[in-house]
Amino acid sequence: MTAAPAARFRNLDGLRGIAVLLVVLYHAPARPWLFEYGGWTGVDLFFVLSGFLVSGLLFREHLRYGSIHPGRFLIRRGLKIYPAFYFFLAAFVFEQVWLAHRRLPTAGMVGEALFVQSYGHSLWAHTWSLAVEEHFYFTLALGLFLASRAGRAQGFAPVAWVCVAIIVISPALRLLGTLGLFPGKDVGHMTHYRLDALSCGVLVSYMYHFRREWLECRVARAAPALPLVAVALVGLGLPYGLRNTAGLSLISFGYATLLVATLFPAAAPAGMARLAGALSSPLAWIGPYTYSIYLWHLPATRLVGRLVPGAHGWMQTVAAIAASVAVGCAAAALIEYPVLRLRDRLFPSRSGRLAVRPVQRGVTAAGH
Repeated sequence: MTAAPAARFRNLDGLRGIAVLLVVLYHAPARPWLFEYGGWTGVDLFFVLSGFLVSGLLFREHLRYGSIHPGRFLIRRGLKIYPAFYFFLAAFVFEQVWLAHRRLPTAGMVGEALFVQSYGHSLWAHTWSLAVEEHFYFTLALGLFLASRAGRAQGFAPVAWVCVAIIVISPALRLLGTLGLFPGKDVGHMTHYRLDALSCGVLVSYMYHFRREWLECRVARAAPALPLVAVALVGLGLPYGLRNTAGLSLISFGYATLLVATLFPAAAPAGMARLAGALSSPLAWIGPYTYSIYLWHLPATRLVGRLVPGAHGWMQTVAAIAASVAVGCAAAALIEYPVLRLRDRLFPSRSGRLAVRPVQRGVTAAGH
């Protein structure tokens, strides 16, 4: 994605920072109770953000050129995802096989190498989400390309209705999977059970790019309540009995609500906006590095556990966060961003920048 205005980096990268911090704290050696209970939802926040940002690339490409080039899109996505991931995988194999003299399971190696971890075996507990996103990229590129070729692309309304259908059907599918009607891996990991979170992001992106004035009106009216609604929805989705059915849907709705509030910061009351800005500044700084931080946070956390085994729990947690950020940023600087710079020279983006403009206060729905 090409460079974007500062407002976009500050707000959306702040959400990325929140997402990766939740995941890191969930896997920390002595995680606080709150993060043990809900830190795993950071993955759902990543899914909602990915749905919004990645579909936005294709929406804006069509708005600029009247067409979509799925091949270029997938090449750019691949150069974002694959080099950093395969370097991570190669480093792990080298450490396990050549240094520790351990034998890695073939099924896990194949699952990781082919990005089918969400359905089969894997070597790490967190890489299944990368497979879900990778399957989403291919499905989205094909779906939007076909919609544009069908002559219905002025707004992509059929795509929005498909997202609504996925969001409605997913809890029922997860319930059937939980009851054992569709045997396989954990329903919380398999791609076709998790597309509703990504679809929530795509739906927000559709509204933002094609129905923005309508969305602005609603945000302007409800802005003070949106953060509370987001927290309430996520909280309602956390009880264990609901997690793999309606719970995941509620969490996705909550994070989609938070995303909508973040897209229009000018709609928030002045005091709330200042507080959110102060809290999000350090999180926004790590936002651009979250992919590499996510990749490396488990090895970094395990390394901390071995190096400081006798430290107090809170010290191990702080050390795990620091190590995850440091290792992830170093990996991004060495692998991810050099490849991205080469990518932008060889395959320039066709999507343009994500436009961010303030909400028009005092606007009513009747005015649109």
